[in-house]
Amino acid sequence: HISLTVRKHTHAFCYNIPTMPTILVLRHSIAVANEEHIMAGASLDSPLSENGRRLAIQKGRGLKLQGFLPDAIYTSPLRRTIDTARIIVA
Repeated sequence: HISLTVRKHTHAFCYNIPTMPTILVLRHSIAVANEEHIMAGASLDSPLSENGRRLAIQKGRGLKLQGFLPDAIYTSPLRRTIDTARIIVA
């Protein structure tokens, strides 16, 4: 699964008070195994499907439009989670 620590560009009134970081937790996008109704889990490193890649691109665009900029990204070592994270922040 993907978790992104993001900071939204906001100002805390006129005081010099930093805004609190936002933690955003996302599940990986749709994998080939998901579309084939196979329970992949950690034992099957199923890649993202074309539909999953398209949805990850949409999610990334939406987050950027909202001003979310990740300071850190944490994923599992599975290819589908890493690929989803890379696509979202591209």
